[in-house]
Amino acid sequence: MGFSLIIIDRNSVAGHLPELKQLTGNSDITYNYIKMNLNLLKVFDLLYSEQNATIAAERLGISQSAVSASLRKLRRIYADPLFERTQRGLKPTAQAILLHPRIADALALMQSTLPSTDAGVDLKQIVTIGLSDDLELAFGPELIKEQTEVLPGVRIIFQQTNSALVEAGLIDRMFDFALTAGGISDRRIGKTTLGQSGYGCVLANASQDTSEPISLPDYLARPHLLISYNGLVGVVDEVLSEIGHQRNIIAATSQFSMVPSYVAGTDIIATLPSHAATTLARIYGLRNTPCPVPFPATSVELSWRYETLRNEVMAEMRLLIERTFAKKSLLH
Repeated sequence: MGFSLIIIDRNSVAGHLPELKQLTGNSDITYNYIKMNLNLLKVFDLLYSEQNATIAAERLGISQSAVSASLRKLRRIYADPLFERTQRGLKPTAQAILLHPRIADALALMQSTLPSTDAGVDLKQIVTIGLSDDLELAFGPELIKEQTEVLPGVRIIFQQTNSALVEAGLIDRMFDFALTAGGISDRRIGKTTLGQSGYGCVLANASQDTSEPISLPDYLARPHLLISYNGLVGVVDEVLSEIGHQRNIIAATSQFSMVPSYVAGTDIIATLPSHAATTLARIYGLRNTPCPVPFPATSVELSWRYETLRNEVMAEMRLLIERTFAKKSLLH
């Protein structure tokens, strides 16, 4: 996703001076917008969200020295350091924390005066959700159903991610929300736990009675399909190793949606989160049985950049996601 500086002349903001005075907290905005380059506000916004001058410069398409020069000007204007260097990057001062919501709103106001670059598409009505395909399988259809009823003007875009990539994806604005099993530690990102999911086993239906749970000897004797991002080892193998067992993995995939194709008509068994096991068994007519070994439950988290929720549509979408997961009853 590309970023560009906002170039605004005197006439283009003249009609918005009252709003800009309120949003930026500057009662003498008429003097300042003539005397200073308003692109400084964009520099401030990205320094605040990235907390790294190098990354901010890359996203703005300018040199790091230019970002540093802009920060010096901002410090003179607001008579405050605004950002302090720490081992983890640039930490905003108390003044910067107070300024950021108003500056971000001011930038949004300026952006709203410019024509859209995507004809026929209102970008404000697109919500991008990053999630793993097991969660998309189990909850995606219900999210779309709820969205069409509550937010009919919104288009949801689902993008694949996982716990290893989710934090960078949110910070880089690849998506607005994320649904993953953890992976968030950045203080710029908010999160809430939607519930927990255990594990279930999926295998082909046999002609004999399949109402009984699979036994441990049968489980270990079968060929296994590993579902893992790295294709090497999963939590199932770690738990089995602790009790002195090992399964026979004959193939690995990173996509839960591929499980039916691999297990149908074979003796292959796949161990996966219970919400995915339940959904795949229902859709494809597979056998879903409890695991013979207790595996630790996985927490499902909803995460977002804090600034995202200043948008009313995004704030409502967060509530919609939480309601949908509570109604679906696939988590506990």
